[in-house]
Amino acid sequence: MLGLPNWFENRKFQFWFYRVSHGELLIRSPKSKENLQNIDILFFDISYIELPRFLDEIILDDATNDEIIYVNNKIGEPSNDQEITIIVSKGIRYIIVASFLKVKETELDVFEHPFEKLGLSLV
Repeated sequence: MLGLPNWFENRKFQFWFYRVSHGELLIRSPKSKENLQNIDILFFDISYIELPRFLDEIILDDATNDEIIYVNNKIGEPSNDQEITIIVSKGIRYIIVASFLKVKETELDVFEHPFEKLGLSLV
């Protein structure tokens, strides 16, 4: 498993925003009365996504050898700067291939996304 903070426990996440032209993906656990901040998981330079809209209590993990072979068969070998990230939800493993991953707590409104707000866009 990736060494990330324990922010994901008891949180529900959603496939929140995707911009095809820039390959930017936002997976968000929105703030609520119980959780005063969003948890935003940002991916940049996406080349492949297998992800449902709703995810519960996720874990970010590294790809297994079988998953690496699966991705190579689907899209070819990822470029040198891209990595395969696995999001596990309810025991099901979902695949994202991207160049960059960032996890950030934010207080953004439901209609705001952090790519421009936080100066995180790669363009």
